[in-house]
Amino acid sequence: MDLAAAAGEARSAGELPAPVERLEHEVVLAGAGDPILGGADALAAVVRRSRSPWRFVGSAVKLPPVRLVARLVYRVVARNRYRMPGGFTACQIR
Repeated sequence: MDLAAAAGEARSAGELPAPVERLEHEVVLAGAGDPILGGADALAAVVRRSRSPWRFVGSAVKLPPVRLVARLVYRVVARNRYRMPGGFTACQIR
């Protein structure tokens, strides 16, 4: 799977992998022939495909109880990302 970041790139709405509203709230992973994943599921897929020793964490997110927790944590972090170190007011979800 080729990974490409849509956020921050100048593209027309028709070229985006998901609706703009979704891209404003979560990271989206879209690969040719693969289902579009968002949020914690997208990050888990990237980690699973990496060479990181943390790949097992990405695989664990496939388990329903772990997936639930991962999605909740993702939402909390996404809502508060502008408050975190390196965050900007521009990152705030409106």
